[in-house]
Amino acid sequence: MSVSSYLSSLSIRKQKYAIILVLLSLNTLLSVVVTIYNKNWYIFICILGLESFIKCINIILIISVSIWKWIKQKRTSRSEIYKITPEEINTTTTSTSTPTSTSTSTSKFLYVLPCYNETENELRNTIESINNQVKVSQHSKILVVICDGKIPSGKAKYSMKTNEILTDIIFKDYITFTKVYEDAYKMWDSKWNDLEVHTGIMNGMKFIIFIKSYNLGKRDSLTLVRRMTHYYNTSKDLSNEYNIIEYYGYLSTEILDFTDTAFDVETIVYDDIEPEAIDTIDKLIKAVSIETPTLPPPVTYKENKININTKIDYIIGTDADTILDPYCAYELIYTIQNASSNTVGVVGFVDVVKSWNPLVIYQYCEYVYAQCLKRYAQSNITHKVSCLSGCDQLIKVCKETCGNAILDNFNRLPEKNESILNHIRSYASEDRNHICLMFAMYPYVETVQTIKAISYTHVPDTIMKFTRQRKRWCAGASSNDLLIVVNPNHNKWERLQSFVNVLIFVSNIFVFVATIQFIMSIILYPTYLILQLATIMLIPALYSLLIPIIIYNDGISSDSSNSRDNIRFRIMNKNTNNHTQNNTQNHIIKSKLYNIMYYYAGFLIYYIFGSLLNLSIYFYTFYYLDDLNWNRKRVGDGEVERDGNGAGTGNTGGGNGAGGSETSSNSSNHSIVGCEIAHTCNCLKWILTYGCSCKYARSDNDEYSEKSSICDGGSSDGGSSNGGSNGGSNDNNKKSKKKINIDELWDNSEI
Repeated sequence: MSVSSYLSSLSIRKQKYAIILVLLSLNTLLSVVVTIYNKNWYIFICILGLESFIKCINIILIISVSIWKWIKQKRTSRSEIYKITPEEINTTTTSTSTPTSTSTSTSKFLYVLPCYNETENELRNTIESINNQVKVSQHSKILVVICDGKIPSGKAKYSMKTNEILTDIIFKDYITFTKVYEDAYKMWDSKWNDLEVHTGIMNGMKFIIFIKSYNLGKRDSLTLVRRMTHYYNTSKDLSNEYNIIEYYGYLSTEILDFTDTAFDVETIVYDDIEPEAIDTIDKLIKAVSIETPTLPPPVTYKENKININTKIDYIIGTDADTILDPYCAYELIYTIQNASSNTVGVVGFVDVVKSWNPLVIYQYCEYVYAQCLKRYAQSNITHKVSCLSGCDQLIKVCKETCGNAILDNFNRLPEKNESILNHIRSYASEDRNHICLMFAMYPYVETVQTIKAISYTHVPDTIMKFTRQRKRWCAGASSNDLLIVVNPNHNKWERLQSFVNVLIFVSNIFVFVATIQFIMSIILYPTYLILQLATIMLIPALYSLLIPIIIYNDGISSDSSNSRDNIRFRIMNKNTNNHTQNNTQNHIIKSKLYNIMYYYAGFLIYYIFGSLLNLSIYFYTFYYLDDLNWNRKRVGDGEVERDGNGAGTGNTGGGNGAGGSETSSNSSNHSIVGCEIAHTCNCLKWILTYGCSCKYARSDNDEYSEKSSICDGGSSDGGSSNGGSNGGSNDNNKKSKKKINIDELWDNSEI
């Protein structure tokens, strides 16, 4: 019997304990050996230095490829560099800006914005940043907002629901069409969910709002929009009439009819206006916006108009706690239009909304370092970026990304007797899982990165939120890396890197102990060989120090007079009063210096405390490895409905969500006796959330409901990346919290 078969024969909880037992034994054995034979440290250098060796190879390859591209660029004419055809020249506008501002050919794309329990301010900032996108006026674009259930926004018990914020506040004066579709689409549990649909035009851009009756997670939302989009494209091709039939098993007839017209739009194309000619933000938005008729538009051809009732080329995805750089959409489209024909996805650069919280500073350095080394190497060397961050991604609408085959694998509920790894993949890191599944099914596809398409996201600012997020990321990344390792058709270098990633993660305890022993050996038993190996390990650190100087500095170019920098700075800082046109360049220079110092502060925190944080996350991840009880249906005022379909494998988006337990409808109200919250929560969550003292142990049901939802995992740090029923205020039904036994989640399953 294979290891996989043996694990599948165990319950999920027993699988977790089996994994913990094996890993703890191996790590303990290796740690004891390296401690006893510390003078023979070189025996373990093959594991200890493996990650540094991989990084050094990537750095060498990055430098080599960069030099080759520079030489090739010098020898190639400008027209060949940007691959502009005569047809594209006639249909696009030119620019006097830097080469990154080369125009893109006309296309049609969707902005997809999943949301869950975001506040009005978060939603407005994201939507406004979408409206502020520049140099995309020649494209037809539709904003699709999909609200995952009717959940109160934020943490307040009686706060306004997110769907009400969308329909009654933000889009209230622009909605022209409203309808509720019953049994609109099939969910992962083979049941059907209702959709409330609103459409209209705001600031010249057509929008569609989908409000799901049940909260099922971001993965479900992405699957719905991608399936509808692929159906729309398929329906435009009469030769695919037979293929349309299969969509009737996923979408209702009414939704299919709605889809046939909802994504049609007619637009007027304006000439691009140079940023320096625009005096105010309002003029900028007006200049790049489009005019569209009401839904559904007629199929017409008029002078100076382009009929856009054609296939949708791309989907640009973001999160509701993310702010897009004004050039983000343009850079994503430009990158994929100038990439190879096998490229089906592009990821931008995820920056951080900065603050002087040490945890935020640490994450900023970590984000920048990871994206400028590993992801940068994947994009430029193998063209196999393994994770397209959900807050800043573009995917081409095709069968490889949005077809029924890939979506069926992407959004499915694992059987009870499947491996725990399949369950982890089903709820953690859906962006990475989608790409890894795509690599397995379609080995020829490519994905790339552009560091010029920048987005700004909010990261966890407390230890508890940070730990929960990293638990999902670590478990999701390792389980999906295993898909790459066992994929014989994948790039061999990427398979090796994935194997090293998994090996280093599972041996975290040993690596921590061996690193301490290695440092002690340098101090106590210095030799020339040790110094040579230490020098090799310092190469990634040196590369990291150069990142804010030569690779990335908050998207600001080295030329402070560049018009792109001027307009970008004015848009991102339009609420300040001290940035007139005359001193904009001074602010840009100060911003560069600020970003460098901010990064170096994170660099110090990263190298001093990074190992301790990683070790803590390691223990937390495996202790809660079977915590799969997300993605339960939520209805009404945030109440959780236990509908007998078993445990939903909740979804999270590589973003900044905090997940946890949910309230069962079987729970009843009761008084608090003693320290009920400490009894409900486990010790680790309690200490990380509140400290050692139980100051919330009271007999007030409301107080208990509010506090226990936080330490049970009900709190959210924002972002549509909060998957399933994780995050949010689960306390509104005022019912007691209790930990759900994972092995009992399928007991009443109807599947």
